Amino acid sequence: MIVFLLSSLAQAVPVEMNHQGRLLDANGAGLQGTQYLTITLYDSETAGTVVYTESLIVDCQDGYYSTTLGVAGMLDSEVLEQYPLFLEMTVGTNAPMEPRHSIGAVPYSVISEVAESVEGPVDATEISVNGTMIIDSDGNWVGPEIEGSSSGGSSSGGSTGNSTGSSSVYWTDIQSRPLGLDDGDDFLTESDVENYITNDFINLASGSRMGGYDILTTNSSLTPNWSSVQGIPADLADGDDDTQLTEQQVENYIINGSINLGQGSQVGGSSILTSSSSVDWSALSNVPTGLSDGDDDTLSGIACASGDLVSWNGTAFECITPSQQSLDGSIVDLAAGSTVGGSAIATQDDLTASDWGSITGIPGDLQDGDNDSFADITCQDGETITWDGTDWICTSLAVDFSDLGNIPAGLDDGDDDTLGVLVCSEGQVPVYSEADSGWICGDAGGASGELAVVNQIGSSDGGTAYNSLDTNPPAVIPDNNEFGFTSTLYVSAPLTIETLSIDLNISHEDMGEVTATLSSPAGTEIVIYDGDHPGQENFSGNLGWNPGGSEDIHGGNLYSFFGEDVVGTWMLKVTDNTGTDTGGVTNTGTLDGWTMRFNEDWDGEIFVGDNVTVQETITVRGEMRVEYGGDLVMTNTDGNETLKFDAETGQLTSGSIDWSHIANVPNGLGGSTSTGTNEEFVAKMYWTTGEEYTYTSSNGCYWYSNYTSVGCGSDLYLSGECVGIDTTNWSGWNNNEQNGNGHRCRARYCNTSGTSGTIQAKALCLKLTN
Repeated sequence: MIVFLLSSLAQAVPVEMNHQGRLLDANGAGLQGTQYLTITLYDSETAGTVVYTESLIVDCQDGYYSTTLGVAGMLDSEVLEQYPLFLEMTVGTNAPMEPRHSIGAVPYSVISEVAESVEGPVDATEISVNGTMIIDSDGNWVGPEIEGSSSGGSSSGGSTGNSTGSSSVYWTDIQSRPLGLDDGDDFLTESDVENYITNDFINLASGSRMGGYDILTTNSSLTPNWSSVQGIPADLADGDDDTQLTEQQVENYIINGSINLGQGSQVGGSSILTSSSSVDWSALSNVPTGLSDGDDDTLSGIACASGDLVSWNGTAFECITPSQQSLDGSIVDLAAGSTVGGSAIATQDDLTASDWGSITGIPGDLQDGDNDSFADITCQDGETITWDGTDWICTSLAVDFSDLGNIPAGLDDGDDDTLGVLVCSEGQVPVYSEADSGWICGDAGGASGELAVVNQIGSSDGGTAYNSLDTNPPAVIPDNNEFGFTSTLYVSAPLTIETLSIDLNISHEDMGEVTATLSSPAGTEIVIYDGDHPGQENFSGNLGWNPGGSEDIHGGNLYSFFGEDVVGTWMLKVTDNTGTDTGGVTNTGTLDGWTMRFNEDWDGEIFVGDNVTVQETITVRGEMRVEYGGDLVMTNTDGNETLKFDAETGQLTSGSIDWSHIANVPNGLGGSTSTGTNEEFVAKMYWTTGEEYTYTSSNGCYWYSNYTSVGCGSDLYLSGECVGIDTTNWSGWNNNEQNGNGHRCRARYCNTSGTSGTIQAKALCLKLTN
């Protein structure tokens, strides 16, 4: 949109016009900031002559701008007289915008208001000013009298004094005349003109000249004469019709880079050969004598006897026998019986049957065939054979301590300060003290909250691991906030959980204030950490596997999520429910990361020669198989035998058994008393399974009311489990429990109409016979 508004007029020159519009980019968005515009007026909608041009700087806000043309005084009423006019606008260095826009009526009103009334005749019936007639229809002045500065004188024209008449107005009677017009302004001085044309750019009329010569513009067509060009370099002053490059210049041009010569180029009048050129054999010079005829005397014309060789005799090729020619450097197959200088040639076959007596250069100690072997040396048990420089002798493998060299200083006395001299209390361990320069008894653990030292045997395969993605950078744990921070991790790979341990990394000034809860996609929620190390700064370890100094899961164990499907969103909620502690300190921290390890496996072996002592508990993470070469005996704290498995028969002999804690004791065992003593019986453990239960359901998730169960009969029930034979839509167990002397199961399934699943109960039973 282009709008022109008349801003101000002063005696028809200069004319100023307001111009407004909006600039949009190629996507229709308004331009921002400073933009450079060129406004040009033409006398035609296309092509035509430039009437006026002006360059402007505008500030755009969402594309909108407003500016004024003619501020510099270049736009006057004469330009607007050239009707019609068309405006063309250029933004920056872009092409002019199309189409041109026609100038409206508002600017032309400037002409009717100023130019016509000042410079040409006015034909009017009367003239009034502010409603008061000053000239009537007869052309007489009827306005108010013009008072002079003094009285007297005539009102007729030609008076030289001040006048009060109504027919004439004298220049000196006009008040507030501009200083520049005070002298009548009959002409400008040279200084006035110079000031006008040097203080700003001007728009000269077409045909203007300077010093009698035409002025060249950007629209001029130049046809300059060579003789009028000044500053021509000396070697071009004659028009360069006889200029030549020197030989050195030509050589520099052609050797400083590759050139592409024109077709037919020559060197010294001779043609240049390229990779595509063909050369006639007859044109070659210095051809070797044997090839000068084109080599038509090839070997194909020579007929030799079988076994002969071809040799060049200096003039031609001829046939020779092998004995006539040296074969150095060549591989040949000699005929059987061939000789060298009359002597037979030994082959590989000859060497395999060589006689010891025919071998020369045998070392002296081997000349007898090495019959002085170790066979004539007899040593004692524990001895070995050593060369003493002359003969082989028997020496003992036992090494005396005094014969050892380079013994460390702490062992040079035979290490009589061993741990055997220590007598520690229960739960203490040997600790080396630099202050005491020896071993002392110390606590098994470190400071409060620290883990006891654990010797790890073997290594983990890491399981199927998933790392948290929203704890980098570490997530801030809100202080004294029950909602805390919840980190989520989506797992998409299908996997049924057997074991789950968690790597947990938390930076906190007091881990006793921190609680961490893990929730599975199935809805199982376990508190894995609950202020387990009060006073300890930070925690970085694995929860679930004890080896390696890690912790167990606070509110569960490695099997808390057993049987669940991994797929779905897992959530770890970490809270700090304590504000300022009793000491007035506010402790804060961050969750630095966590990793879930599904179905982790370990390997590693340990061999113990005599005894293994366990302070508390032996934990088996998977199947435990005990292979024993003798009887397996268990004793109580008094050293009395309580249980023994016979190595050959498997018969179990029990010491005191409190039968009152065992249901369904077989007849003949335990008697009528509550405690039997040293009864011998054979124990057999076995699994038994119940009937399979198959369901068919409608849409949705349901707890099925029917149980599948199994019992141990007259034998002892030890434990049981529930098995999903078809668990396509299995969602969890409603009941997985002991039922009397057996086990029962009931499942929850989510499925669509008509689908089915099968479950089964299993029981581990113990059969005792004496």
